[in-house]
Amino acid sequence: MASIENKNAYTPILRQYLEQKERAEGALLLFRLGDFYEAFFEDAQILAQELEIALTSRADSAHPSGRVPMAGIPCRAADSYIPKLLAAGLKVAVSEQIGEALGGKGPMQREIAKILTPGTIPDGELLRSDAANYLLACTPAASSGFWGVAYVEVSTGELRFGELSEDELLQRVACLKPSEILAHSQPVSSKLAPLDDQLVLPVALSTNSKICLTRRREGSFSASAARERLAELFGQFALEGLVRDPSESALEALGAVLSYLAITSPGSLRSLRQLELIQASASFLSLDEQTLRNLEIFESLSLREKRGSLYHLFEAELSTKVGSRLLKEWLAAPLLSLPAIENRLNRVQALKENPKAKNKLKETLRGFSDLERLTVKLLGERLNPRELGWLRDSLRRLPALAQILETIGFEGELACSEELDRNIQTCWLALQESLPVVSSAGGIFQAGYNAELDDFRELIAGNEAWLQALESKEREKPGLKTLKVVASSNAGFYLELTKTASKSAPPEYQIKQNLTNQDRYTIPELSAREQGFLQAQNNQNALEESLFIALRASLIPFAEELRTIAGIVAGWDCLQAFASLAEAGDYTRPSLSATSQSICLTEARHPCLEALLPPGVFVPNDLSLVGGLEGSEASLILLTGPNMAGKSTYMKQAAIIALLAQCGSFVPAKRAELGILDRIFTRIGASDDPSSGRSTFMVEMTETAFLLNNLTERSLVLLDEVGRGTSTFDGVALAWSVAEYLLKQGVKTIFATHYHELSGLADLYPKAANYQLLAEEKDGDLVFLHKVASGAAEKSYGIEVARLAGLPRQVLERAKGLLASLNERGVKQINRSSLKQTAGDLQLALEFI
Repeated sequence: MASIENKNAYTPILRQYLEQKERAEGALLLFRLGDFYEAFFEDAQILAQELEIALTSRADSAHPSGRVPMAGIPCRAADSYIPKLLAAGLKVAVSEQIGEALGGKGPMQREIAKILTPGTIPDGELLRSDAANYLLACTPAASSGFWGVAYVEVSTGELRFGELSEDELLQRVACLKPSEILAHSQPVSSKLAPLDDQLVLPVALSTNSKICLTRRREGSFSASAARERLAELFGQFALEGLVRDPSESALEALGAVLSYLAITSPGSLRSLRQLELIQASASFLSLDEQTLRNLEIFESLSLREKRGSLYHLFEAELSTKVGSRLLKEWLAAPLLSLPAIENRLNRVQALKENPKAKNKLKETLRGFSDLERLTVKLLGERLNPRELGWLRDSLRRLPALAQILETIGFEGELACSEELDRNIQTCWLALQESLPVVSSAGGIFQAGYNAELDDFRELIAGNEAWLQALESKEREKPGLKTLKVVASSNAGFYLELTKTASKSAPPEYQIKQNLTNQDRYTIPELSAREQGFLQAQNNQNALEESLFIALRASLIPFAEELRTIAGIVAGWDCLQAFASLAEAGDYTRPSLSATSQSICLTEARHPCLEALLPPGVFVPNDLSLVGGLEGSEASLILLTGPNMAGKSTYMKQAAIIALLAQCGSFVPAKRAELGILDRIFTRIGASDDPSSGRSTFMVEMTETAFLLNNLTERSLVLLDEVGRGTSTFDGVALAWSVAEYLLKQGVKTIFATHYHELSGLADLYPKAANYQLLAEEKDGDLVFLHKVASGAAEKSYGIEVARLAGLPRQVLERAKGLLASLNERGVKQINRSSLKQTAGDLQLALEFI
């Protein structure tokens, strides 16, 4: 952007633009010029690139090139363009014209009307209805390795803060996937380093999505400012009532969030809920981003979208948007408390055993709008008439919903206060069924709601009859039989005569407009009627708008009750989705124990894969793992077999079943007995990380180190092909050592490998067991049976799998020959010498090295 020192050399318009750019908090500035929003300088280049629109220029001698880059969008289309800018991680400031030039000279007066940032979108089409939109701030704490953290969801009013370790912070970022992160103006951690203004996380925890990183000056992270703002919002002692000794770093992060909202979205401050502490990860089953990705909880690995994910499977059964957001929370943070899990399971069972009530509940919930976000708009006085109608229609359904819950044994689960009920009835009686978006447009209230409003409406309604009577009277005058009396929203009230009839116009007719084929006139009584009509119409609209504002305000005291109702609606929506899928997929209620360390599954299935296949095609399998060092039951399964035989599916379905059980859902298995897990770790697949210079093998080892350093005796570990990124002997040694470490820790582990040497662990450790995915060769073809059996696989069938992948025939035949010769010679190590001897031809051997 042009520097402040030379801005005075530019034209008045560009000087005004540069001055406002300085106040735009680093946002791309859209500057109103007539019917367009224009951007200049570097902002114009960014705008043109992101929106794929033309980049033009404006002559100005102060610019080194003589022309200033310029790009613009029509004002009427701004709502379709701005979301694209926000989705690209940009902030957008909108400058509007507010008046004529001062003293009649220079450019019109303008000021920044709003600053839109990815993390502070309040409502509307810019928001995804099924996903939360978080703004998060973080600042280092006094104790090394810890961070003060605060985050807000503007559209729902959620506001939380606390202190987390660096790993917990990264995990929280992975789960929340905030749209925007506030950080210090200079990076203070190698793990939170900026690159191209995006937050870059370690590969093991990378979200693979753009996060807008906003650098804030040190003064923005102020604990004292946070305390002052909290006292204004929630009362003088609100903080003390929540936590006795709040972390200073957490308050500093909270101060950054609140001060940023005061700049970008000041109206949202009064819509915030009471402050909450960030719940410790010890309250939930911990799932790092690597695990969420590998288990395909929120998006499939192949499509990189929610289709094919566990979330998508359950989302299809949901009826509400607030339920969609809560389901994400439940899947990202399964419960650790056995009573809380059983509480959900009891509700799911009640619905599953009463399908008629379940279906009626699902249908009733479909009539609920997004109460959570509507309540925030109510508090912010942004709720329009149509949205108030949605709120009314939703609350109308509360008695029916309460009755359904009562039939399945949960009487009193949903109660509405008498005061709120009276207000609902008032809205029901007051509002029209079909409502406008704009409160000043009229047509909001039913007849009989307000006597003065009815009088205005009567006057307006009688206007048509009055105009017809006037037309009949005037047509009786000589030569005026074709006269028309017209009431136009653009031209007002007038008498219309053809050019021929105009010759007979009486003297009292005053010409209003001459057109090609007719003339328009007015007379005193018509002018008076027009003035009275417009005044009545304006009065009606103004009165109706004021009545609407008063009616809306009457509901504000019930905001917290509305939020509670929204939470109940969301919870039951998730529970009925669990019950619906349990019924459709023949899921069973899991048996959980707070003391057991076992996972025992009979005929377990992978829910997502099973849903994609025709009924009865998926092959179920059993699993038995018992953690700890005592007993003879296996704590570690060494899983061998060919690629594509189903090793990954077998591992993932075990973790998904455990996760679902702790969410309170029935699970896809004939029987499921589970000890409560505290963490699930996965190391499945790997890729390099060019941005940090880490190879695929280094990424693999980093991920393995993370899980080995953080696991507990109540964790579940899924490992796939540890050690494959280095030489065979190094890889085998590392894989053996990792497996041995896990055995000695007694951690429940499924270890998939093609290193058949590892099967020897079962001879040394009673807690290790060999299992294989069966496959067989029929008429030269490899057939996957997808069935798990005891024992180690003797072959990996790599060449057969390569054939399925489409390798050229000559390559496959040559590989078969080499493999047969190596096996005959008993070669244990593949190197240049052994391949040369096996091939029998130096030149040919070199071609395959």
